[in-house]
Amino acid sequence: MPRTRTLTAAVVLLAVGCRAPAPTSPLPVAPAPVAEPSPAAQTAFERALQERYRPAGASRLEVSFAGAPLVLPAGWALEVQRSSGHGGGVTFQRWEARGDELWVEDVEWVGPALLDDDPPAQMRRARLGMKKAEPLLACLRQLPTVELRETGRFVATGPGTGKGSGWLSSDDFFLLLRVLDSDGAVLFERSFAGYPSSTKQLAYLPQVVAIDEAQRVLAGLEAWSEVPPHAFRSGHVTASFARSRRAWPSERCTWVLDRALNALASFGHPGVLSSLEALRAEVALAPRAARKVDALLDAPELWLTGLPKHLPDE
Repeated sequence: MPRTRTLTAAVVLLAVGCRAPAPTSPLPVAPAPVAEPSPAAQTAFERALQERYRPAGASRLEVSFAGAPLVLPAGWALEVQRSSGHGGGVTFQRWEARGDELWVEDVEWVGPALLDDDPPAQMRRARLGMKKAEPLLACLRQLPTVELRETGRFVATGPGTGKGSGWLSSDDFFLLLRVLDSDGAVLFERSFAGYPSSTKQLAYLPQVVAIDEAQRVLAGLEAWSEVPPHAFRSGHVTASFARSRRAWPSERCTWVLDRALNALASFGHPGVLSSLEALRAEVALAPRAARKVDALLDAPELWLTGLPKHLPDE
């Protein structure tokens, strides 16, 4: 019967002089947007890099730019994570583009070693016009294009010989910068964990410039809304943790993952369980981190629901 109805419909079309619609061609695919290099943005970025660069002896920093800048599509987001080896805490930030505004969520967990009472956890949110953050956007667009090179570090003293100088700081730190599209796909990501040094600074300086600019923008905001503790688990920490789980264990600083697990007890929710299971199965964790992962997996109703809590270190 369905076949009869199809044939009848075709006969009716021909009888009244109508033509059956021609097959439609696929709609043309719009080319991916391309951002044009901005000489002014490149100059500002280079100046910021040179201000933060610390020479070793006679070394100099050469900055160049190659390729197309990063395109920030509609609904893009920026995730920033920061921690200091001597600070005891960890910070998660998310910037989300919504129309002509940026919505910011700033999350901080502070370790109990720095406090006399229960460890505080703080979450706050704010909105700002996109134009106020334009210097930050300019930094983000340049990140994939910047190329750094050092010259003059070593001074030849004879055939096959040389000498040079360097520097190293004990103030180890962690940073991660990640740009996402509206579907959560990663457009750009870089992380660093370790000690500031003359041999490592080229690996972290571009991200430092962008993150410093983000913090400068936030420092000028006054209209923050504090999120009450019972709503902490509604934030972005669980999703950010899931996206970062492969980066943290690969870094030499085990305290980064340790603090991120602590933050889950205050800001995480059961949606992180699959990431924790994968982390436990795929990575040889440090003993303390392994104990914390097991605690979260064994009792998610205790650690990943309700008010903020503190995971014991032992």
